[in-house]
Amino acid sequence: MKQFRLYLNPPHKQSVQDRRWEHLFKNIDREFQEVRTLVAGLDFYQPEAKHPLPYATLDGKKKSFENLYKTIMVDSGLTDDDYIPKEE
Repeated sequence: MKQFRLYLNPPHKQSVQDRRWEHLFKNIDREFQEVRTLVAGLDFYQPEAKHPLPYATLDGKKKSFENLYKTIMVDSGLTDDDYIPKEE
């Protein structure tokens, strides 16, 4: 079973990047994967974050948005194209 973790900024500091990550995570099939969304200030303290927020991990390893997009959307067949968005 794969473990996906999403670490977001506090609600008052969230930006478009947080929303992109959140939307991507909503497309994960939760039947055979463990998916958690953690918000700074609610689920963990921001100084405990190991990387700049927002970020995501797959089985404990930090992954880029492009890498997870490919894993979640392209490899699983949720999208037909091979387009991988570039994070700005």
